[in-house]
Parts: sequence; C-alpha cells; structure tokens
Amino acid sequence: VSNISFVNLDNLNDTLYTVYDVEVKNAFQEVAGMKIFQMPWSDKVTSLEEVSLTDRKYPFEFWQYFSADSRSEHINLSLPEGKKFVEVPKSVKLECANAEYELTFDVKANGKVTATRKFARKTEIITPEQYQDFKKFMYEVSENDNKQYAIN
Repeated sequence: VSNISFVNLDNLNDTLYTVYDVEVKNAFQEVAGMKIFQMPWSDKVTSLEEVSLTDRKYPFEFWQYFSADSRSEHINLSLPEGKKFVEVPKSVKLECANAEYELTFDVKANGKVTATRKFARKTEIITPEQYQDFKKFMYEVSENDNKQYAIN
C-alpha cells in the first residue's frame, strides 16, 4: 500500500474517502495456459455465516452486519503488457427489499480496467419473512465478489 490519503477527516461530512495505491505481487494463478485472478475488493463478502440458517424466527439486525448506509469502491487495474480478458467481465446489478449491489467494469483497449463495486443497505432490519430473499441476494453478492477472471 502506498500513496494513502483520507478525504473528509477534517470536517463533519457524513462521507469518508480513502484513496490508495496497491501493488499486488503473485496475483495470478496459471491454469490451462491462462492466468486467473480475483478483484482485490477491500469489503467483499467472504463469509456467509450470518445467512447460514435455513430460516429465521426473529428479525436480523442488518445494521450491525453492515453499519454503513452505502459503500462504493473503485479499482483502477492495469493488465500486464499484451494481456487481455478471455471473457470481458459483465456488469451485475442485484437488489432485494433490504439492499442493492452493483458491479461494473469499464475495460479499455490499452489494458486499463476500472471496476466499481457498490453496496447499499436499504433497511436496518430484515424480517423473518424477508430472510429467504435476503439470503439468496447475499449468496449472489458473494459469488460476484469472489469471481475469478482469466486473461491470456
């Protein structure tokens, strides 16, 4: 991590921005002549323990699991010289009664990629009746956050 800076720490604004550069070494794995990698999202969903129950009898306090109203992350990625995606990443938009998720990719011909991940909480509580839809939503979010991309 280098060139880290924080914006809005010196005032009472409700939004904080963190800007930094990351150089990732050994980010690629070789598979069948291709190199695969995951986007290094800082806030990706890695554990689904909170939604592992088959059903719920009591409300789930979503605000404790995801305290921010919304989060947005932008990654500016430079592919290695002469490499390109095997399949250009598709944008994704998911929504349930309790949250929204969006993942977009802007791939340029020169190997530059801007990936944007947005997650917004729409409610503070998930009722037992909403739980199944929310659980499905979170599994889809996790699948997209942890997706592997191939270049050659």
